[in-house]
Amino acid sequence: MSIYAQMPHELRRICSRWSEQIPKYHSQTDRIEYMQAELPALLSNKSIFSDIFHRIVAGKTYPDIRQTTMFVNEILLYMDPKRLFSLRVLPFDQREFTPIHDHNAWGVSGNITGILDIIKYRRDDDGSLDGYARICETEHLQLKPGDIDITLPLDAGLHKTGTLSTETAVMVSVYGNPIRRLYVNGFNLSKNQVYRIYAPRKRKRMLAENALKLL
Repeated sequence: MSIYAQMPHELRRICSRWSEQIPKYHSQTDRIEYMQAELPALLSNKSIFSDIFHRIVAGKTYPDIRQTTMFVNEILLYMDPKRLFSLRVLPFDQREFTPIHDHNAWGVSGNITGILDIIKYRRDDDGSLDGYARICETEHLQLKPGDIDITLPLDAGLHKTGTLSTETAVMVSVYGNPIRRLYVNGFNLSKNQVYRIYAPRKRKRMLAENALKLL
């Protein structure tokens, strides 16, 4: 039996509708606009997320918190069978942020509790020097519950997300069909560095492969 059969009924119904509707929109712009119209209703349905977090605390099979994701606080809630989109939730502890990073797909994200900070950046170099990136901050958004924002793929969508508050914030994100890349780029603003961020499971395998070469 699929793990998604254990999803809260209302969330499964919403994701099934999205799976039916998204293929009707062929451009990235149209799919982003569709999700901008759809996501606020989900954000307002606190009972769905209360159910999900109760399941996590109780150690239920769904959602599988061992599922491979890029960030340790990222929880996969649904993956479309054709990989046209995925739905994820990211709780942030007080004053916790992701690294500055890009994405492999477009995204529409919103906040369900607390104040969610999204800090955006522009890349000013041409990417020709390996490991080097010159970026600068361009915008700092503070999303209240129900607010949403969009993310574009690759250098067009550099940002970090988290909260400056002393309260937990919870981000819900829908991401589109990703490009074929096993990592996202992370950026160190003060050192003008760009580096690859791999999912923890992938990173462990890579380290094991490197260790084997020395044994």
